[in-house]
Formats: sequence, structure tokens, C-alpha cells
Amino acid sequence: NKSRAVMVWLHGGAFESGSGSWPMYEGGPLASRDDVVVVTVNHRLGVLGFLYLDDIAGEDYAGSGNAGMLDIVQALQWIQDNIATFGGDPGKVLVYGSSGGASKTSTLLAMPAAKGLFHRGVLMSGPMLRVRTVDHAAEVTRQLFERLGLKPEEFKKLQQLPCKTLLAEAAHLALPIDAGLAAAANPEDFMPMQPVVDGTAIPVQPMDPVASPYGRDVAMMVGSTKDDMKMMMLSMPWFGLMDDEGLSDFFKATYADLAEPMLSAYRQAYPDATPTEIACQSVTDRVMWAGGIEWAERKSADTAPVYVYRFDYETPIMGGILGATHGGDIPFAMANYTCTPMAGDRPENAEMARQMSEAFVQFAHSGNPNHAGLPEWQPYTLEHRNTIVFDAVCRLEQDPQAEIRQLYKK
Repeated sequence: NKSRAVMVWLHGGAFESGSGSWPMYEGGPLASRDDVVVVTVNHRLGVLGFLYLDDIAGEDYAGSGNAGMLDIVQALQWIQDNIATFGGDPGKVLVYGSSGGASKTSTLLAMPAAKGLFHRGVLMSGPMLRVRTVDHAAEVTRQLFERLGLKPEEFKKLQQLPCKTLLAEAAHLALPIDAGLAAAANPEDFMPMQPVVDGTAIPVQPMDPVASPYGRDVAMMVGSTKDDMKMMMLSMPWFGLMDDEGLSDFFKATYADLAEPMLSAYRQAYPDATPTEIACQSVTDRVMWAGGIEWAERKSADTAPVYVYRFDYETPIMGGILGATHGGDIPFAMANYTCTPMAGDRPENAEMARQMSEAFVQFAHSGNPNHAGLPEWQPYTLEHRNTIVFDAVCRLEQDPQAEIRQLYKK
């Protein structure tokens, strides 16, 4: 006889991989609070979930480029119809995820079919502002058909090909994600299989040039980790070896005319950092932090509020080289840090999990993440850029890295 909020976790994996049943997404610890019901889902991925065939295959394949997202909509509809049997309140549904799961959450805000099926959302290191255009999606399909030796009119032969063949050939269409991020490539280049603005399932971009009207009433939290993309850069040949000249060249290749003021701002903000550390920080900021701020800025014009956080709590694993890593906030938001080695064995883990998971639970219930353990957390606006920093001691910051943020706007 309680009103239990429903927390629906969408797994990461850049629309290509992942599973809702991975141990790191264990929902038991949150559900044991007795006031939330945790749901994880699976859906079609990669070429099976996002191959755009509408143009060549006709009405029978309508929505094919968004099949994976439409699966998620079906799951949300199922929750509306059935979650009360599990003790959940269908009027208090939060959708959240990290990385690709955050991007899926952002995309749902642009889908008319998802409107009203969830009431709050959280983006954890995945602030997707734009999805593919029809032209780009059609070009990806053309390239795949070419690799498969098929003509457009032979689309039905896709059904006869082994799944492994489809997945293997589709993999050749993408840049390696780590190299793509380091080189400032377009997301479509390393993530070619993703949702598409097809005019029906997704009529408008999620956050470009403005927030989609379909998510106007959904309260949101947006966050990233301090060292989000550092783990992706470990494989770069320059990692740990970059000198000042290499750093200057890196910034010129990434920021062009803004390279000099951008590098100067980073050196001022991180005076003790090595060239490798500054390069990694710039990738993190460009890919996750600045995108998250832009996402929050556009969302702040909606009727529902948006709250911004940064996760600074560092993991001790691998000798601490990862810092506050990509996905490092998951075990604390889900209070399941004992279920995954990512959190390490810091003595503050239990308190960090309590502080962060309580914010998420409160947000699921009311659309307001505040609780007694945090400084007062006000919504993010252009006038008041309130940012909660989750760390061993949580704090509130106003417009962190303001100078760097302003440069990213240029």
C-alpha cells in the first residue's frame, strides 16, 4: 500500500552492444529500499535495431531505423499496463541510463509514442542532442548493402543472411570509438547505427536547435564524470608520452582557430597537469561535459526543470589512473557498488552510494533530487548554473570551468 516510484534502467553500449542483465546493473539494492521498483530492459541493437529500410522496403518496414527505440517504447507501455502488479506506481516512472543508455533516454524525449509513458529522466554521460538524418541513415544502408553484395530491391534477402554476417559487415562501417573520440570525429562516424529522424517515430531532433516539444513536461537530471573519456584514451599511442609540442598539435587538430585560447584556458585551469592529462580532459569536456551543459541549457527553457551534476569521486582500481571514470557513477546511483569491481574498496563508498542513490530515488518520486545529505540543489538555468559535485564531500558549484565553457560555445 505504498506509492513506489519506478526506475527504468536503459543499458549503455552506444546502440550497438550491452545488456540490461549485466551484473553492474543489478537493481536489488535500490529495490530493497522498499519505495522503488527497478526495471531493466533489453531491445534490438546495431543493425538489427537501427538499419534504416523505410526508403527501399516500403510500409512493411516503416520505423525500421528506430526499431530498437520502439522496443523501449513498448517496454514503457508494458510498465504502464502492468507495473502496479509489482508494487510500482505508473504515474511515477523515471527512465535513466549511462552512456548509450543516456542517449536513448534523450531520444525518447523526441518520440511522440513515448510521451506520457515516463515523467522524469536522467542522462549519465550521454547528452545526445542530435540523431541521424534520413540522408545519413540511407547512406549507411547503401554502404552495408554494398558490403553484403545486395541491390536495394533485394532487401528481403536480409532475412536469409546469418545474424553474425550482418553484425560483422556492419562493424566495418564504423570507426573505432576510441580513435573517433580522440580525433573529434562526428558521432555518426563511430556510431553509424543509431536512431534517425524519420518524420514519424522521431519527427524532430531531441535537442537541436531547441528541446523537442514531446519531452517538455519531463523533469531531467544531466551529469557526467570528471574523467569520463580518459578510459577511452588509454589505447591512444600518445597516452603517457605526449609532450607540450604534441599537446599543441592535438589542440590545433581538434579546435582549429580556437586552439590557442582553449589550450591557454586548460593550462590555467589545470596548472599541474601533464600534457596527456590535459588532452584527456579536453576530450572528456568536449564529448561529455560541454555537450551536457548545452543539453541542459536548451532543456532549461522547458516547463519542467533540469538539474546538473558532475561526478568527481575517483576509483582506486588500476592504480587510480582512471580517475572519476566513465560509468563510475553507476554503482553509486544504483547503490550496488558491491556488485561490481569498478567502485574499488574506498572506505567512503557506502556514504557515496547513500548520497547519490538517495538523490536519484527522490528525483524518481517527485522530480526534485534534494535530500538532507546534500547542499540545496536548485535547477540549472542560464542565470544560475547550479551544479552539484558528487564526491567524498558533496558540494555545490556555480558555473564550474566557466571560461572553458564559454570557449566551447564559440
